This record gives sequence, C-alpha cells and structure tokens, in this order.
Amino acid sequence: MSPESISAAVLVSAGRHPVSGLPRAPGADVAALALGLRLAQDQLRVIHAGDPDEPALRDYLALGATRIEVLPVRDGSERARVLACCLESVDIILTGRRAEGPGSDGLLPYALAHELCLPMAGDILDAEVEHDRLVVRQLLPRGGRRRLALPIRSVLAVHPMAPKGLGYAYARRIAGKIETIVPAAGPGIEARPAGPAPLLGRAGRLSAPDTRSAHERMMAAVAPRLEGGAVVSNGSPLDKAQVILTYLRDNRLVDF
Repeated sequence: MSPESISAAVLVSAGRHPVSGLPRAPGADVAALALGLRLAQDQLRVIHAGDPDEPALRDYLALGATRIEVLPVRDGSERARVLACCLESVDIILTGRRAEGPGSDGLLPYALAHELCLPMAGDILDAEVEHDRLVVRQLLPRGGRRRLALPIRSVLAVHPMAPKGLGYAYARRIAGKIETIVPAAGPGIEARPAGPAPLLGRAGRLSAPDTRSAHERMMAAVAPRLEGGAVVSNGSPLDKAQVILTYLRDNRLVDF
C-alpha cells in the first residue's frame, strides 16, 4: 500500500512551556506530526479540538502542517465523540502520549479507539506500512523495544522520544491556514463554544512509600527485576479485590 492511498490524521494539543508559560507545541504531538508526515505525506490531516485562536497552533504550521482543522469543543467526554464522527473514514489516527496542561489525563486515545472500535497502541516510536498492515515499534519500560503488527486502521499514541526531524520555518507559520470546521452531527452530540478549560489539578499516581537506600534504588534501576508483585489468578473477584485492598492498607494508600 502506497503512502498516497493511506489516509491519516494527527490530533494536536496546545501546550505551555513549564518555565516561561509561553504557548508551544508539546513534544509528543510534534513527534506524532512527524510520524504522520512520514506515513501519509500530503494526505495528512491535522486536527485540534479546542480554541481556534490558540497561539500554540502556529508552531505546527511552522513545522510542516499546511492546514489545521479546529473543532470548537472543550468538554472531555464530548471531545472524543465529536472527533470520532470526524475520523470515521481515516485509516491511521495519531496522537501524542498525553496533552499538556491542567486536567490532561492521557485517556483521549483510548476513548477515541473505544468510540471507533479500533485497536490502539501506546508509546509508539515509529511505524511503517508493510503488506497491508501497520508495523509499529513500541517503547517498553527500562528502554526495551518491541515490534507489533496492527491493522492499517488503528489509533497510535506517540511517545515524546520518537524521532522528530522537522525543520521550523517562519514562512510556513505565516502561510499556513487554521480553519474552524463544524463537527459532524451524531447522537447526543452538540458543539459548544470554545472557552477556557477548567483549572483542574492533575491526578497523582498512587504509589507505596519507598524505604530503600540510595544504593538499593540505583541497583534496582540498572539491574533486571527478578521479583514482582503477587499474581492472583485464582479465586472470586471479591477475593482478588481483597488482595488489592490489603496492599493499599498495608502501604497506607487508603485510610478505610
């Protein structure tokens, strides 16, 4: 299958520099854009769900996108449904690993794959089309890599470490177009005017306190893990839930 016959879309978000607070294109979304341009070339669609006046979108134009389609929606659950209606005929859907900013949880690729009933793979470093299938390279913990074969129609969440290789051109930043499009109608979907997102705190990950020494933590980072947690494969769902609850209580992650 040639790149001309493949339709692809990349979903981009608006980020902010962690120090200056200035608008910018997040690294994972830039990597997704670079991968999309390699896969679909001029057939790539660049889509943003949010504010059409977001200044960070101009960075994507400068990096090679000629046109950005903006869906003026802001609600998280509504965003996945509206995007699904617009991407029903697209083969490869690319996103960053997660958006930047308050309230971003990294669940949009999973929600979108659920809406479209498509397979989804995360932490993607590279992808190529081989004999009517999509072969991707995925980043694993501790620097591992693995190759996966997926159908052409798939959702890929690209890792920030994926190669970018895009040149920044101010002339493209000026010449590119940002166009607001009307979301496709669907059951229970109603577009809302874009506005400031609510300032929600990012959810923290529950983790047990680490009581190891610095040397033990260093050795655990460089040596392969030989022991893991308990695997409970037998028993009822209630028994398995009790094991999880016991772990949370023993490590003081819950107080009930």
